[in-house]
Amino acid sequence: MKSRKMKGNPDKVHPYLARKALEMAGGDRNAAYSHCIELSWKLWGRLAPGFDNADLQAFYDKEGM
Repeated sequence: MKSRKMKGNPDKVHPYLARKALEMAGGDRNAAYSHCIELSWKLWGRLAPGFDNADLQAFYDKEGM
């Protein structure tokens, strides 16, 4: 069985949240999604930021981050 590469949808990602999370993670893209959850809670009182890690990584790829 072949593994599929997950494709995210960068259009789901809130740009400010993504950039701030990457800054908080010290540039570590793998840690940034955890910061997105934290920021979503602090800003809007929601644990779910409205996108998943695959979407976030696709956003970073699209933005060249």
